[in-house]
Formats: sequence, C-alpha cells, structure tokens
Amino acid sequence: MSKNDFQQISTRDAVLTIEDTDNGLDIQHPQNKKLSEISDLIVDILEDKDKFLQKNEIELFAFEKAEDRSKFFEYLTKGMKGYTCIDVTDTYVFNPAKKVLSGEDNEVHITSASLKGTGVNLSEELMNLHSQGFYTWKVIWKAILTDTPSSDLYVFEAQFSNTEECRDFSYIVKGSFKRKDEGSVGAINGHYPNRTSVSLFDEKNLNKVIKQTAWDSIGKLSKLLITEGDKNDNTEK
Repeated sequence: MSKNDFQQISTRDAVLTIEDTDNGLDIQHPQNKKLSEISDLIVDILEDKDKFLQKNEIELFAFEKAEDRSKFFEYLTKGMKGYTCIDVTDTYVFNPAKKVLSGEDNEVHITSASLKGTGVNLSEELMNLHSQGFYTWKVIWKAILTDTPSSDLYVFEAQFSNTEECRDFSYIVKGSFKRKDEGSVGAINGHYPNRTSVSLFDEKNLNKVIKQTAWDSIGKLSKLLITEGDKNDNTEK
C-alpha cells in the first residue's frame, strides 16, 4: 500500500438509533453495509430473548405486480400528512431481465431507466415504461406545508436499494428552498434558488412523517390487494 492509499482512508461517524415506540422498537440508521450488519445483529439478539418477536420492514417483496410497486411511490409522495406534493422531479424505474427463450445471444433487454425534469410522474414517457412492466424504485420530490403561504419548499428522496426485490428501503431529507417575501409558495419565483440544509429538529420530524407515510402506503396496498382478491373470488361463501 502506497502513501497515497493511506491518505485516501478516512474515518466517518454514523449514528444508529433505537427508539421505544407504541408499536415496538424502531431501529434507524444510514444506509450502509456495516450499519445494516449491526442492525441485524441487534435484532438477532432480541429474537434470542423473545421468540415471539416480529420483525417488520418497509418492503415490497410481497407485491409482485409492477403497478403495485409503482403505486407505493404515488401514495408516498402524495400522502405525507400536513404536506402537499408540488412536483416529482426524478423517477427511476426497473424491469427485471426477461428469460431469453429464442436462444439468441444478441437479444437486448433494457432493465433500468431514469426520468428527470418537471412533472415526470405524469409524463407520457413514464406511463409508457410502466405499461411495459417497469416499476418505480426511487423518486425525488418536492413538497410544501399544506395551507402555509410562508412554507419553504422541501426536497425528499426515497428508494429501495435492492431494486429487484424492492427491499432495503431508505429515505432522506435533501434540504429546502427558503421562502421569499414575494412570488407564489411552491413556485420558482417564490423561493430562493439555492437549496440549503434543514435543521436537525426539522429533519427528525420530517423523517418521521416520511416513515409513517411509507407504512401507511404499505397498508393501502395491502387493502387494495384484499379488495381485488374479493372481487376475483367467485366461490360461494
């Protein structure tokens, strides 16, 4: 190892939090391999002490339809209590590689794509990708406090790092655009152009809103599947 190699090594601190809530212990940490291993170790220890312990994670593995996985992000961006979604600026989609039955080695299958811009969640391009079996696995969106003319414009990001199984859910408050004294709230002319970090207090509260909305979105999907199952069930009861 050269001297330059040593100079490139840096020490980084990360925080893993364990909070006792009404629904049980809530473990949160930044998305990286080491902290995930530590989190799994903590859960293993707890499971050894309590055989009836149930581990719940925000994931879409049980929802196999592409449209259901995409709908999760629709619920997430539009369902934050107390906030109004202004725009979805980035959408990332994924489509698992199809099995090649023709035996041709030169067959091409695009597995991922990304759309950036204004209103990409409503674009014809995204709808076309969804119709081809692509599903959303990551989004970046902007939101304001509902019915608050003085609200800053907040920017959020959420994703499933395991894109194929839609596991390893993570989210982040990317910052906010401060409100001007003029212009319309949520519009370009109503906020300063440079994005700034939010306070630790606001970040903590916003993270709680995102997490709760994600769980609510899972609940909505589950109810939707039950309703669809009842409609398709023609057996006598």
